[in-house]
Amino acid sequence: MSRQLLQCCLLSTKNIIHRHSSLFFKNTFQSNGLSLIRKKSTDSQGYLKKCERSFNLYSNKKLVCIRNKNLSSAREFHTSTRRQIPPIFWVVLKPLAKFGAAVTGRTVRIWFKRLDPQRKKDILAKLKQKWYIPAGIVFVTALAGTYYYISHLEETPITGRKRFITFTHEQIAKISEAEAEMLIQLYKDKYYALNDPQTQRVLQVARRLLKANPELRQMQFDEWKIFVIKDPLVNACVLPSGHMFVFDGILQLANTQDQLAVILGHEMAHAVLGHGIEELSYSGAVDILIIFCLAVIWFFIPLDSFAVLTHWLYNRVIQLMMHMPHSRKIESEADRVGLMFAAKACYDVRDGTVLWKKMSFNEKLTQEGSTPEWMQTHPDSLKRAEHIDFLLPKAETWRNQMKCPKLPANDPRASIPILSQFINDQMLATKTGQDLRKVPLQPHVVVLKKS
Repeated sequence: MSRQLLQCCLLSTKNIIHRHSSLFFKNTFQSNGLSLIRKKSTDSQGYLKKCERSFNLYSNKKLVCIRNKNLSSAREFHTSTRRQIPPIFWVVLKPLAKFGAAVTGRTVRIWFKRLDPQRKKDILAKLKQKWYIPAGIVFVTALAGTYYYISHLEETPITGRKRFITFTHEQIAKISEAEAEMLIQLYKDKYYALNDPQTQRVLQVARRLLKANPELRQMQFDEWKIFVIKDPLVNACVLPSGHMFVFDGILQLANTQDQLAVILGHEMAHAVLGHGIEELSYSGAVDILIIFCLAVIWFFIPLDSFAVLTHWLYNRVIQLMMHMPHSRKIESEADRVGLMFAAKACYDVRDGTVLWKKMSFNEKLTQEGSTPEWMQTHPDSLKRAEHIDFLLPKAETWRNQMKCPKLPANDPRASIPILSQFINDQMLATKTGQDLRKVPLQPHVVVLKKS
């Protein structure tokens, strides 16, 4: 995966799965990029003129506009007025601060080590005598940090979960717009045409989801933009600015409209819930803690080689104990809300279980599923399938609220045992050196090359 795509997925409502993400859509769209303009207009012709002025951003082909009705303004969810830290702090100063903390700790350690024994005793004696000064500094710092944390809490849309936010949507939009432009240029020769079946397929599902879920029309940005890319990568990526990059690999894997609706719903949920902003804010808060701890590590560890090793181990522990669990939590939250979006659009959400089973099977075939879940940023695909199954009764309630027709009698989950047996045969054949290329694939089986 390219560095730009990795950056995209960091800012995004996070990539949908372990190397597998999803996608989304918008209200107007171009040949390569689709874009959904949400602005109100009582004048249809005026609206179309606005739309036409924007079509030549990515192509010279005609732009199709789909007007949104009954849109309300975006909602605010924070609990108090927040004082934002400029993004430049996290982008530039944060890594410098980490480096500075390590250098400062090492410098103080070397300075203290070179002092004569009597001078060391005098310093330690003064610290014991005036212990209340460092204790007071620690207390005031902790108090200020607590106040800052509480004053930057806000509610997650739909779920109501409290989370820590330091960035505004405007700040994140500026960063993600730059990332989007990088990705647009990176894949500029790989976009599907406007009239291509892959593009139309994504648009059809996205339009239906948008129509059924008003939350998707109440975003901080003015339009959703989707780019369907000719690339076998099993991935999709969404940015907080509404840019969505959908790769061909994920469309092959989700080979029914119901499965695609689950993926699109998941990615749209990331955007609605503001997971990109939350992830950056959470990482920033953890990094502040890391900066102080690095200074302590480099001060107390006597040898530089041990300090480097401890520094590396500490970063790994932080990743495993804080970043990855938080990432898995917001992925599960997006699974639930995304399933709600798909259910309200009257899709057969039972296909969500099939989708995640297929994800698991594909990981087995490409040997990507050997990493333990606690070392991943996304939940295990089999567990996600179980989670979808657990939510199906609730999904039926959501469907009933929208007066959806009854689900078909044929349950798509009935194909799972056949899929499982086929994958097991494929893996056994690979281990024993058998050639199964002439054996026809079972329905719904998609075998993808490892990206």
